[in-house]
Amino acid sequence: MATSYDVNDNQYKYKGHTYLTSFALPEKAAIESGEIVLEPQPQWPNLLLTVFRVSLVNATEGRSYPLTREMTKVESASPETEPAQPRDQKGERWKLVAESHLVDIYENARALPRAWLAPETRVLDDAAMLQVIRSGILPDGSKWDPLHTALVETEPSNALTNSAQDGRAEITRYEPNRVNVQTHASGNSVLVLGENDYPGWRVYVDGQSADVWRVNYALRGVAIPAGEHQVSFVYRPWSVMGGLLLSLLTATALIVFSAGRKSVRVTTGRS
Repeated sequence: MATSYDVNDNQYKYKGHTYLTSFALPEKAAIESGEIVLEPQPQWPNLLLTVFRVSLVNATEGRSYPLTREMTKVESASPETEPAQPRDQKGERWKLVAESHLVDIYENARALPRAWLAPETRVLDDAAMLQVIRSGILPDGSKWDPLHTALVETEPSNALTNSAQDGRAEITRYEPNRVNVQTHASGNSVLVLGENDYPGWRVYVDGQSADVWRVNYALRGVAIPAGEHQVSFVYRPWSVMGGLLLSLLTATALIVFSAGRKSVRVTTGRS
């Protein structure tokens, strides 16, 4: 029995398949070992096999015995078998860097930095942004490079040159409620911070308040002019500011009230 489904990523579209199978032994036997071998195919150099579950069944007693992770191990291809082409050579996203009988560790070959400068913007609505993020293709059919093109809701006030620029962004302070970034660029850019956009975040460029942009559907960003700048993202929601103001007013009222009571007591004592 098998089921098939479509798999889409930023570069490829292909079919995935899930199989369920069983086979019977001619007689009752004690199983000491077994193996599942994935034969490499030239037409599918990056073919992967994932085993979800393996069980032994005693048909006479009607009992099954699932194999645990401790009972299995993963081994590389034998020397006689030509190894499959590494996945990262095809520019794919995940690169296998280590494996064991319990855990496989993959490196995200397309991981983005925590902060970067994008010299170009594309104005899109939410639906179009999601489509570009899922497919990696811009509406005009060109490939989307998030390090070069920021997807925004409206065009920044400072015009971008829409060309490659020498720019860098370095995080100099990182705290739960504050992120400081030092930037340098030869032209106007959009600073993209690889963190979720959320109400209450404010941004200051060289100490001056600026508008926080929602970039790439869910990230925070700000328009940055050419040159060197100090940028600070600070979390200051109105609820916290209002609570702080109310606390200050309450404390002031208590101080005034307490001072008034002391004045009355002193006056009463003299009379």
